[in-house]
Amino acid sequence: MVKAPGTCGELVQGFLDGSHFLVTCPVDLYSTVSVVLYRGQPGVLGPEDCPKAIQAVCSTLAYLGKGDLTAELTIHSPLPRGKGMASSTADVAGAAAATALALGIALTPRELGALAVAVEPSDGVMFPGIALFDHREGRLAQELGPPPPMEVIVLDFGGVVDTLEFNRGPISVKQAAVTSPT
Repeated sequence: MVKAPGTCGELVQGFLDGSHFLVTCPVDLYSTVSVVLYRGQPGVLGPEDCPKAIQAVCSTLAYLGKGDLTAELTIHSPLPRGKGMASSTADVAGAAAATALALGIALTPRELGALAVAVEPSDGVMFPGIALFDHREGRLAQELGPPPPMEVIVLDFGGVVDTLEFNRGPISVKQAAVTSPT
């Protein structure tokens, strides 16, 4: 079982040395993910509303050379979906980490980051504390330390953010203004 934190958007997001990046703003809400592996028909049994996490389990098994196993994925998360709080990243990173741990393997944050961005653009929740992370390709990754004590106020004006669509191309000023809570 693995607990992966969500975020409250980003502290900073931009472009550095030819890569997109963000600086995470981790929060005290977590996806709790468990994976049970056994021999049987290869595949992943998991929540229908978590296809990205299911894909992460498949990718992790392939990465570790264990694609012949069956996986049962369970996710419990209080993180709201589509609100820029890294709900799917927490599920994806947690699923990859839990899959490896079920095999007795601890993946590094960089390995988890690479597996996560192969599924979708991902926040750096796989790194402890605050991290600078290339959320599109995983080329930049730097741990920046623990977050300072702070309170975060979240305002939800409705709507949802589609991570794949949002990160498909360059962010325009208009788009950034409309979606700034993420």
